[in-house]
Amino acid sequence: MSDEFEAAMAAAPGAEDDAAEDGTAASMSLDAFGDAMADADGAGEDDGTDKDVREMQQVWINERTAHMDLLPHRMELVQELREFMQNQEGVIEELKTKGQTVEASCLQQDVDRIRYMCSSYLRARLFKIERWAVHLRENEELRSRAHPAELAYWERYLAMREKHFRSEVLDYLPAQYQNMDTKDDDKDVDMVERPQDDRHVFFRAQEDLENVQIGEEDATPVMEGDILCVPYNTIAGFLEGDKHGEGGAPRARGVLM
Repeated sequence: MSDEFEAAMAAAPGAEDDAAEDGTAASMSLDAFGDAMADADGAGEDDGTDKDVREMQQVWINERTAHMDLLPHRMELVQELREFMQNQEGVIEELKTKGQTVEASCLQQDVDRIRYMCSSYLRARLFKIERWAVHLRENEELRSRAHPAELAYWERYLAMREKHFRSEVLDYLPAQYQNMDTKDDDKDVDMVERPQDDRHVFFRAQEDLENVQIGEEDATPVMEGDILCVPYNTIAGFLEGDKHGEGGAPRARGVLM
């Protein structure tokens, strides 16, 4: 049976030509798709946006990983990416109008990824603000890292939280415990939840660092690319950096993983 099948295929007129034509058509189709995607990328994205997306990715990872600290806000970067996403939505609609649905779908996936990253970043910050609402009231340095919109949210949230706690719990406690910020060192009482900055994190140096104090050991140099598992308070200062990059913006000397 197999010999008869092969003979019939070999005798079929134009079989090889059809296969060659199909391959050429497929190649032309892929080339056209690549050209269309290149045109779409060129219409909505540039090297500056690529840099912003990569920077936002690291900012997002740092904020989520540093769950024991509120890092300085990067709302200007979020706003730039929001404007980019709005521009990309226009490009996507134009592609759909031209019938290029596959290309539009690919670009939409990129936009959705960036939108998720920005939303997750903002949610992580709001979670910290809610969790440490009382602590923020007594820590001016931590408040200075928040955006004015975040501070407005914090004030409203803290007022509602205090009102609810007082009516439901605090008014029924002994007098010395009727405030949310009660602290008595003599009785080992502290009703304020505070960040634990001695928890360990993974840190990668982006440049050579000198005299890094790790625990009780002597200060040791850290080379670019080294990965450490150390208490957060050991490397917190390197996330903000003491040097400046383009535009005078602080450049981090290391990142979290």
